[in-house]
Amino acid sequence: MNKKNGIIVLMIFVLVSFSILLFVKDQKDQKQEVIIREKIAFQDQNDSKTKVEEESKEEVELDLKPLKKELDKYLKENEIDPQEIGYVVIDLLSGESIGENENTYFYAASTYKLPLAMVWYEKINDQEAKLDEELVFLEDTYEEGGHIGTDYAYGSSISIQELLEAMIIESDNSAAHILYENLGGWPAYKKALKKFDPTQKIDEKYISYDNEFTPKNMGNILKYFYSHKDEFEKLLKDLKKSKPGEFLDRNLNVYFPQKYGSYDYSYNAAGINFNTHPYAIVIDTVLGDYGEVVIGDMNEIVYSYFVEQSNE
Repeated sequence: MNKKNGIIVLMIFVLVSFSILLFVKDQKDQKQEVIIREKIAFQDQNDSKTKVEEESKEEVELDLKPLKKELDKYLKENEIDPQEIGYVVIDLLSGESIGENENTYFYAASTYKLPLAMVWYEKINDQEAKLDEELVFLEDTYEEGGHIGTDYAYGSSISIQELLEAMIIESDNSAAHILYENLGGWPAYKKALKKFDPTQKIDEKYISYDNEFTPKNMGNILKYFYSHKDEFEKLLKDLKKSKPGEFLDRNLNVYFPQKYGSYDYSYNAAGINFNTHPYAIVIDTVLGDYGEVVIGDMNEIVYSYFVEQSNE
């Protein structure tokens, strides 16, 4: 074999060897890829299984009958006239509820401001309004309570964001008047709430009563809030700043998200517990300032019950 032929044979040998190495590496890579895919599939299967198990655990329906007995016992021991209170407690995972006088109209006081804020945040989310958009403060929208009426002159323009924050955190009455008047007044506002509570009959009685709601109606509005909580993130933060250590948070001091209200003998509160097993609670009273004590006590009973049941 001459030198030229030897070089050719050598080159052929190198090429064949290189091809064999590539083939072996490819086979090894394919095998490794299969192993990785199998591991990922196994992990995904386990993750899905764990997620399903966790969701199933979370969605265990609580028996609310013992809680109803506890609340009835509290009202009886404290000699509270059943006609002077209405409430509803809703398990937000199962939808089950308990209550007293749930379908009775109560003067809502400032609790109406919570669904009013929801209406405006929906408008903002739907790009029908903007937080930095300004509304005019007119004389007929003034009502004592909050900084809007003292810090601004009639004819001033105020951002929707400031109005919403003042209405929820300070329970500013002028801010609320400006916001619902810009919706078209009470009738338009009440009609807008149909979206939050499809079960509520929007009749002349419901509309003409203006600031009166039933505990069940307000409870269903809170159910909507919970199921769309990502859309009300800013509102939720403001609700946590609303009267900490008072009303629903009176005995708990956990910054319970709530909207409170008091006018004359009407002392009310509506809020949502997001800790452990979530629930919505609405309590309307005509007990004067003693109503706040009752609201705090009742929510403490409800909160403790849900925590205990969740830990079992």
